[in-house]
Amino acid sequence: PDERKEPTKTHSNRGISLPGLRPARQRLGLTQRQLASRAGTGQGTICKLETLQRGAYPRTLQKLAVAVGVSPADLIEARID
Repeated sequence: PDERKEPTKTHSNRGISLPGLRPARQRLGLTQRQLASRAGTGQGTICKLETLQRGAYPRTLQKLAVAVGVSPADLIEARID
């Protein structure tokens, strides 16, 4: 019996969703490229995280939180003023 799961999108099931990332970045007036530079990641990654095409790994979440000056929970729960 072949009980394999249906294929899933490559990135949609990975990592932690960050709905608060874009508001946090925009509040600081940063471009995606500037945030990527601060966090040590690529601009394409920032784009995919902001559009919820993929989730962040815990280490990336921590780097992004530091880069925008909020807690990781703020990015996850979109608690950005």
